[in-house]
Amino acid sequence: YKKMIIHDVVPLDKWRASLLASNMGNSSTLISYLPMRNRGLMSLLLHDVDTWFAKNSDEKATHDMWTLQDEFGVENTQFLPYWKNQATVGGQTDAIKVSVYHKPEGGALMIVANVSKEKQTASLQVDWEKLKSTGKQTITDAQTKEHLQVNGNSISLELPPLDYKAIWIQ
Repeated sequence: YKKMIIHDVVPLDKWRASLLASNMGNSSTLISYLPMRNRGLMSLLLHDVDTWFAKNSDEKATHDMWTLQDEFGVENTQFLPYWKNQATVGGQTDAIKVSVYHKPEGGALMIVANVSKEKQTASLQVDWEKLKSTGKQTITDAQTKEHLQVNGNSISLELPPLDYKAIWIQ
């Protein structure tokens, strides 16, 4: 199990077909016996699936994900999955996927994921107006709290293999 990753067992199309809460009308929770580190947590966030601690899980990474979800308030959002949000987030590829948790009153948490086993640069075109809160727009790396630079509607992010960045749009 140590060398296996969740994408080796559950490809993206299987996530969409069988593990999504929206397909079942309620919330989904995954209890995995594979190691759940950033790469596994990335898949959960991309598909709006919760997790529970299981054998081999990285408790700190899981706790950090839950803290981020609580700080943002994902329970009160509209989920815009990567396969349905191209009008809001352009530039997605086979390697780069972006899902968005959007608050009705404005503001969003964007999950930018590199689902490949190679380092990638995500060059995205984002409709910030659809996602931002009222007032001055700020775009922050939700994990490091660093402000991110954008160029008009474009943002570029370096992503390690099988990893993600959470971007908070206010």
